[in-house]
Amino acid sequence: MCKLKKSLYGLKQSPRAWYQRIDMFSTHEGFSRSQADHSLYVKQTGEYLLIVIIYVDDLIILASNVSILKWFKSRLEDEFEMSDLGGLHYCLGVEFERDRANRTITMSQSKYIEEVLKRFNMEECKPIGTLLDVNSKLLKLTKEEFQGIQEEMQSIPYKAALGSLMYAMVGTRPNLAFAVSMVSQFMSRAGLSHWMAVKHIMQYLKGTLDLKLCLGAKDVSSRGYYDADWGGDANERCSTMGYMFFVGVGAISWNCKRQPTIALSTTEAEYMATSQCTKEAIW
Repeated sequence: MCKLKKSLYGLKQSPRAWYQRIDMFSTHEGFSRSQADHSLYVKQTGEYLLIVIIYVDDLIILASNVSILKWFKSRLEDEFEMSDLGGLHYCLGVEFERDRANRTITMSQSKYIEEVLKRFNMEECKPIGTLLDVNSKLLKLTKEEFQGIQEEMQSIPYKAALGSLMYAMVGTRPNLAFAVSMVSQFMSRAGLSHWMAVKHIMQYLKGTLDLKLCLGAKDVSSRGYYDADWGGDANERCSTMGYMFFVGVGAISWNCKRQPTIALSTTEAEYMATSQCTKEAIW
């Protein structure tokens, strides 16, 4: 029997041990951990603001002035073996560009999307300008219909493609929210028509690789929008709602999903959407 004195890569407890270590260090330095996201630490005094975002052993540091940034880097170097990679340009598949004159940061996933298209053999596809075919309705397959094509669908990476699209939607592409939400409803019994809809989304991405999410600007006022249809889901007759919140020119929060119960009127559908939007606004 051996006693492990420190964590090693690959062990199940290693991520937890590392997080306890970095959490102890951050707390000792006067940081407060966000209750909404335990990977976010904030230290604010009357003189400066310091924010640290942790992803495993990668740290993104935001500071209100250069001197406090250098001080915190020196503290990290004293405590850990670390490499300073400079300004933030690329992280977790997201590219960052900073415009100091206009006080904006743009985020894009063009490289990631190109890799997704190549992974699913869509890199040479014809670009299109719409996310879904408005003339077709996606319907659920019956158990008998699915059994007839189940063997054929086993060779189609439907779930993997949806997961890749969902990462782009969550990161920098709020315009994908409705389409990805729609095709995600057929995970358990996906058919060829649903796979064609996923490929349709990829064709749209092919033509919109250069779209970027812009955050910041001098105006930092917040506002939000929401909407709902009534009984738009042809399978369950549920309504679909969506909301989007902005700070300045940039979208910071968005969602699109089916409502859990069937609304009996447009008013009821709008009230349920208002409730969801209000909860997000309060949060």
